[in-house]
Amino acid sequence: MQSCNHHYRWNMKKTAIILLTLMMVACVPAVRSAPQIRIPPSFQSPEYATLPELTTFATNKSDQFLVDLALVSRGNPYMVSGAIIPMSVRMSILINLAGSGQGDTAPDNYPPIYAVADGDISSITESLRVGQNDRYGIYLAIAHAGNTIWSFEYSIEPFAPEPSPGFYSKFITVHAGDKVKKGQIIGYMYLPFAQADNSHIHFELISEDDGKMKPPAIFTRELVQQFHDHWQEGGIEGQTEMPVCMGWMLAADENPFADTDVDCIP
Repeated sequence: MQSCNHHYRWNMKKTAIILLTLMMVACVPAVRSAPQIRIPPSFQSPEYATLPELTTFATNKSDQFLVDLALVSRGNPYMVSGAIIPMSVRMSILINLAGSGQGDTAPDNYPPIYAVADGDISSITESLRVGQNDRYGIYLAIAHAGNTIWSFEYSIEPFAPEPSPGFYSKFITVHAGDKVKKGQIIGYMYLPFAQADNSHIHFELISEDDGKMKPPAIFTRELVQQFHDHWQEGGIEGQTEMPVCMGWMLAADENPFADTDVDCIP
């Protein structure tokens, strides 16, 4: 009988402890999570921590163009929303003739594409259909503005269908996540023999957060002048002469360096 009483008292004691614990927990106020600020995943990565502010490029310009300027036959500045024509370098057919000609599959026989600044390869597009043609692309993260990463976009358009699946991938010499230095070769421009004069690269600054684009006004005045010197004769919007700038008639939200409208940003 004593053993049973002991067992009964022990069970009662255990029950009381459990009830008391539950009461204490019920009296503790719920801990609310602090509101989370949305930061793009890429900005949380350690490799992006050293990227400069985008406004740094307003005065600290790059002296490295994306291709050899001697190979540029035509181009145009980035224009405001009402008449956007993305930045374009149209490569001369002479480049292809200086290589190994139609059907050559060795990438280094074609024009090199350079990193315009130190940065990190944020992503790669190995092939993407554009109308009847296919393009490939490289995105080089070079700066941030607040919590937004800004990449220099290379939209590489041979202006022809990809010769075979995976063909363009060997013309890209970097991988997503790679750190690169200014002037490093990050790819090659494939030039189909028959359409080489239409082959081109669109380039601009693009937000990794929402895809918004801004003009790539990161180059020295000397490079901008040289690029302008290679432009096709003619005007913008018919009669307006092409100015020496990388961004033409920009609205405030298209200006990469200040929240103001600007007619011409070199």
